[in-house]
Amino acid sequence: MSFAGISYLIWVLVVGVTRHLVNEVSRYAGESVFLLPLVTRWLRNAFIHAAPVFDLVGVLWLLLSLGLIVGASRQRWSISCPWVCAICQAMSAAVLAVWAGLAGQMPYRIYANHVSASSYPTTGWTSLCVAVAIALVMWVTSLLWMISARARLMRGPKLRDGMRTNIPG
Repeated sequence: MSFAGISYLIWVLVVGVTRHLVNEVSRYAGESVFLLPLVTRWLRNAFIHAAPVFDLVGVLWLLLSLGLIVGASRQRWSISCPWVCAICQAMSAAVLAVWAGLAGQMPYRIYANHVSASSYPTTGWTSLCVAVAIALVMWVTSLLWMISARARLMRGPKLRDGMRTNIPG
């Protein structure tokens, strides 16, 4: 239940920051909106004309997650369903954040093309690439270890698992 709430808060944070970005882009662009790059115009138009839709999608997604949690608590569905739903909401928020980041950066690239590459400091990508490679190896190793442990132990639900514990036998 907490992850569904956290996913919704992530969604609200991203939509709020994107809304602010769109407002600032609109303020600075003024009447020359058609000069903006395509990705920025798409984001601007999406939020100018349909910002309440993004708000409604977030609330409906939270409602779906909570409904799945209730169904899982009554053992009608797997507990994995609300997890997947909340994870998808957080990932969708991440995609929206990336879109907003690119849309916010693109107008500045047009005006900053005359700046030479050596005139400002930059961060390197090496440590991120190494960290992602290490994380991927750790994740795959854990996954393979869990699969092999399950195959080795042959654990799973038994016929008596659904019975009450006070039945002898």
